[in-house]
Amino acid sequence: MDGIELPAGWQLKKIGDAAPIDNEVVLPTQYPDRLFQYVALENIESGTGRVVGLKPTEGSSIKSNKFLFSKNHVLFGKLRPYLNKVVVPDFEGICSTDILPLRPKPGVITREFLSLFLRSSTFIEYTKSMMEGTKMPRLRTPDLESYEIPVPPMDEQRRIVARVEELTRRVGEARELRKQATDEINIASKTVSKKFFDQNDIDESGTALGEVTTRITKGESPRWQGFQYQNDGPTFVRSENVLWGFLDLSKRTHIPKEFHRKLNRSQLRSGDVLVNLVGASIGRACIVPDEIGEANVNQAVAVVSLNAKALLNRYLLHFLLSPAGQHSIHGGEVQSAQPNISLTDLATLKVPLPSLGEQQSIVDHLDSFQSRLDGLRCLQSETEAELAKFTPALLAKAFRGELQAWLFEGGGFCRTFSLYSQ
Repeated sequence: MDGIELPAGWQLKKIGDAAPIDNEVVLPTQYPDRLFQYVALENIESGTGRVVGLKPTEGSSIKSNKFLFSKNHVLFGKLRPYLNKVVVPDFEGICSTDILPLRPKPGVITREFLSLFLRSSTFIEYTKSMMEGTKMPRLRTPDLESYEIPVPPMDEQRRIVARVEELTRRVGEARELRKQATDEINIASKTVSKKFFDQNDIDESGTALGEVTTRITKGESPRWQGFQYQNDGPTFVRSENVLWGFLDLSKRTHIPKEFHRKLNRSQLRSGDVLVNLVGASIGRACIVPDEIGEANVNQAVAVVSLNAKALLNRYLLHFLLSPAGQHSIHGGEVQSAQPNISLTDLATLKVPLPSLGEQQSIVDHLDSFQSRLDGLRCLQSETEAELAKFTPALLAKAFRGELQAWLFEGGGFCRTFSLYSQ
């Protein structure tokens, strides 16, 4: 907190002076029949301060020393402190020695104000810079105790805590509204698709995909043939690149040209449809873009080349991603250690096949609707990004004594919460 000019009445205090660590220990096995409220690190949710999955535990099953804590403490997880595990307990119990019980001094600092600071991005960044160890990085106790925090008068602490809690509650409400809106978008997308792709019609009069394609194939792993991935060369598409309706090459890998030429059966062409065959991503599909260049696929991705006189690739894509298409795809899963569908399953998959003109009309309608939904999803993402920035900024201003002015100057409060009504 160096270089910050604090408001009148505020003081910088070391954490160890404002809230000393209580290191009173107990060995629960000395009380084998006693039930303890035992808090381990895994019981603390990162960032929220909630204690989850807590069960009274017999002393006989707790083998090592633990710290005692009460309703007067703030619990701080010193192991991997960047996980932001801070609790204001409303019960008494014991905790892992990787959790430090801090006892705020009455009249100096409140538990709630201290916990807010320990969750602030400023303090989290400090803990990252001071961690020791590699496999099990920890914040050393002296580094915690010596850190100086800004401490306002008690009444001001309570006002800040109340204001921050109110605003974070509203952020939570905003996130819930965004989630509901996203769910509604996804429902709308499925509802529109159902108008064009009826499962009963497909079962009765659909055409097998293999009858209207020129190629249904898949690739191989380069390692099977003695080749390795490399930093340049033909693009190698894996199932993680095939997402819902688009090809994501942000994490692109490459293969030697020799392997690409050897695997000529699965070389990609612009306009091919790709379908994931294996694992949790079965049924995800996309179209190969024009700018793909030389590219191939592994054994988890099917390549479908269409007879353009019978079937449009965007029409097939909309069908595959529709509820009816997904139902047909997953109806052919092979249940084993890792679920998968085969190329035969794809070839026999029934597809509704109206005329090319009607296919194009359906594509135009669904593309237009999808474009509007994508715009809404983009707005949702932008709003979530604003909300994610708001809480760290809120805490930073609070601990500089600038909270009230920032909220109503039109930069923080007004801009962020104007997103509620969108």
